[in-house]
Amino acid sequence: YNNSTLNYNLSVLVFIYQHGENIMNLKKSIKTGFAIRDKNQQELAEFIGKKQATVSYYASGRVDPPLSVVVKIADFFGVKTSTFIEWGEYEIN
Repeated sequence: YNNSTLNYNLSVLVFIYQHGENIMNLKKSIKTGFAIRDKNQQELAEFIGKKQATVSYYASGRVDPPLSVVVKIADFFGVKTSTFIEWGEYEIN
């Protein structure tokens, strides 16, 4: 990691801390991303270098991805990590 990456990741952690635990509803964030960007689990899996089953665990809320993967998922959806995390506040049917 370079300094800008570390500073960015630190700012994401500060954002999460300031907004409380409820902001980390990554299941909703992922579902929102799929709906907004018209993407699927297989495409995400290939982008982040994980198996589709692992992405399924993330999308179902069974497993929370580590921060490094959250950053990659946000990149996949073409948004800042903080924006991706905020998507967890929305309800997508």
